[in-house]
Parts: sequence; C-alpha cells; structure tokens
Amino acid sequence: MIFITNILPIIFVAASWLTHCIMGMIWKKRNKRFLAFLTENAYQILSGGSCEFEGFEYRRETRITRFYCCMSVLFLTYYEQSGFIPTDNSAKEKALCIILALTGGWWGFPWGPIKTIQAVYKTCTAESITVFDIYRSILSAEDLRRYAGIIV
Repeated sequence: MIFITNILPIIFVAASWLTHCIMGMIWKKRNKRFLAFLTENAYQILSGGSCEFEGFEYRRETRITRFYCCMSVLFLTYYEQSGFIPTDNSAKEKALCIILALTGGWWGFPWGPIKTIQAVYKTCTAESITVFDIYRSILSAEDLRRYAGIIV
C-alpha cells in the first residue's frame, strides 16, 4: 500500500507531462499549418469570402482564441499558449488546458504555483479575436490594402 501511494503521484505527473508534450507538438504543428492557410487564402478571406481549414469555415469575422497551459517539475516550469482554436469549438481545448495546468503545473518551485494560477486565470478569461486581427498582425498595411482594399 505504501508503494502505491508513493508511486501514484509520480505516475500521475509523468502522464500529465507526456500529455502536455504531445499537445504542445500538436499545437505548434497546427499553428504553422493555420498561419500557412491564412497566408495562402488571404485574398479570398479578406475580400469577404470564406475558406475551410480542418473542417471549420473561416471568414474575416470568425472569432478564434488561444489558451494557456503550464507544466512543472522541481525547478523547471514550462508555460505556453495553445494553438488558434475557433471560439465555437473551444470548450474541449479550454478544459484540457485547465486540467493540464492544475495537475502538472504546480510541481515546480518557485514558478510552478505562480504560473499555474496565471495559466488557469488567463485560460478562464481568454478573449477571442477575429481572423482579421491576425491578418493585421502578420500582414503589412500595404498588403491589407492590396488584398481587400482596406485602409488601415
């Protein structure tokens, strides 16, 4: 019984870390694909059309969001954002980020508990932005005018 109670937290933290690492790789790859998708379809989306990416239709007014997650072990705390997620489909990712932060974030000293609270708070209060806001951050004003006749 003592062995199980001693090893169970270690297994739990290892599983949380593994899940976090896998999700981090998935988010990074998805973000690259998503930004490439936005770049390739800039003219169509900015001119009022729509395009589909991973089964979801994106327009310039589509709202997307990002969540925060952290993991810690001893003196190492890892803190990152999730990928861009359409706000309509974000409940599962939001719950996953909160669970990962609460189960694996507070194990590091001194930043673990601080970053865990920060990640949970930022995830719970995450605001969505529009696809157009992303275009404003990745394209110059000249490109925006050229793609959609927008004066910025």
